[in-house]
Amino acid sequence: MTNMDKWNDLYKDVGSDVPLDWYGNTETYDKGAEFLKDCDAVEDWGCGVGWFKTKCLSKKYTGIDGSITPHSDKKADLTKYKSNCEGIFMRHVLEHNLQWKDILMNACESFTQKFVLILFTQFKEKTEVIAWNEIGVPDISFRKEDITSIFDQYGLKYEMETIEESKTQYGIEYIFLIKKMHHESMTDRERKWEDRLETPKDNYERWIDRHNHKLELIRTFGSVIAAITGLLVFLKVFNFI
Repeated sequence: MTNMDKWNDLYKDVGSDVPLDWYGNTETYDKGAEFLKDCDAVEDWGCGVGWFKTKCLSKKYTGIDGSITPHSDKKADLTKYKSNCEGIFMRHVLEHNLQWKDILMNACESFTQKFVLILFTQFKEKTEVIAWNEIGVPDISFRKEDITSIFDQYGLKYEMETIEESKTQYGIEYIFLIKKMHHESMTDRERKWEDRLETPKDNYERWIDRHNHKLELIRTFGSVIAAITGLLVFLKVFNFI
């Protein structure tokens, strides 16, 4: 069972000009936007009323949702959707989907650099549905390890921050900032390469060093030849040869 079109009635009065900050404070939006700012392209999975679009610092923003909203650039079932995008932002999505694991795995397979995941239900000892809303969509609380084990499965590096006293339904938010390991390695290699880049002055100094080294070899070789020549002359003069 998916949530395709379940939010249509709720979104029907949403305007297309000014997105609504209608649910919770914006701290996690700001943190997510800052983390993703070096990604040229970002997908907002479950974009809803489009508030993250007003915060996104990336060059290209794509809103994706399973319901009809003027802030969605693409309608898709996130339980089946996969893409190839530098960054993915996902806020308050997994908690509303019984097939949350499929969505999370799709996201892990789709982003190439960074992924922001934000949850608003408190972690529990086990993953379970804790409520249902008026349109038949669940609220799910997670066992933290059920989330992080999937990151480990994909070899992802992540950090988690807890937002206390969040102005959301359950008064708390968790924000995961996730990276692909190969992206970090590439960045490290690029940094090392930049450290090795030489200025014209560096090149000139290296040329001088090489030139001086060659001159020193020539002098040494000349000294050896002179010594041998002197020895031969000495031996000849005194009839040793």
